[in-house]
Amino acid sequence: MSESNTVSKKEEKEEEWRCRHCDREFTTHFGCYIHENSCEEKNNRAKKDSMCCRCGYLGHYSADCYAKVHVKGYDLD
Repeated sequence: MSESNTVSKKEEKEEEWRCRHCDREFTTHFGCYIHENSCEEKNNRAKKDSMCCRCGYLGHYSADCYAKVHVKGYDLD
């Protein structure tokens, strides 16, 4: 193998891609592309007026719920 082939393979390995939405690093363009599509959908859903099933407040999902009190006034675990 020539030295130029070795250098180009090393450069390929060092190339990284980043998600535009969450700045996560990827080693392949395809992996980054797939993640960006799902990350973009997730960000768009969160921006809409989504209501938490746990507390009834808008702007987050139950997995990320931070509320101690339900929108109707009763305490949550």
